[in-house]
Amino acid sequence: MAIFKQLLHWSKQKSRQPESGMTLLELLVVVIMVGILATTLGGSWVSFTNRQRISRLNNAVQRAIEEAQLEAKRKGISYSASFRINNTPSDANYQKAEVAVLNADKTPTKKDWRLLGEGLDIKAGQFLLCTNISDTNANQRGASTLCKPSDLASRRTITFDSAGVIAPDPDFDENDPLTITVATPEGDYSDGDPTEDRRCVSLRTLLGSITTGTGSTECPT
Repeated sequence: MAIFKQLLHWSKQKSRQPESGMTLLELLVVVIMVGILATTLGGSWVSFTNRQRISRLNNAVQRAIEEAQLEAKRKGISYSASFRINNTPSDANYQKAEVAVLNADKTPTKKDWRLLGEGLDIKAGQFLLCTNISDTNANQRGASTLCKPSDLASRRTITFDSAGVIAPDPDFDENDPLTITVATPEGDYSDGDPTEDRRCVSLRTLLGSITTGTGSTECPT
């Protein structure tokens, strides 16, 4: 009889358990699982949005180059697209890439420079700009591809002549095109080390053919 009463008591307790909600242990497990899921999805979401912004930034690079080429043909004069990293701490575009598209005979003034990728909510130091274009002359390759922001404060320029082609360069090599790359930084932004998340725009022929690439194989730095 005592055993029967004990079983009955246990049965009643079990039947009431769902109404009392989760146990502390169950609640703790749920909290841990939610935390792990949030961390995983949060990192994935940041990576996804960064890749989307890189793609759009690269589109902005391509549009600027194509704009310079189109203006050169339309106006019958040499036209340039210049790129740089703003390294002025007091400026709103500090540690962000800027672009200027204008007559090749003119030097860009402060008002000519505009934020690359306007409207993309780019944060300071969020993305790197890399290029093998020299800061000495337009359409001239430098000794290497530079990504350190401090090295890219001076403008790097691509110029199209009145026919919309790149001015002749005896050193132009189809296997080593003029390239502009945007990428997320690996570690500290100031070190200029790009991750695999990168996109690039390359000019591969003297006719001004513009191609795009993805990753370190197509966009080496």
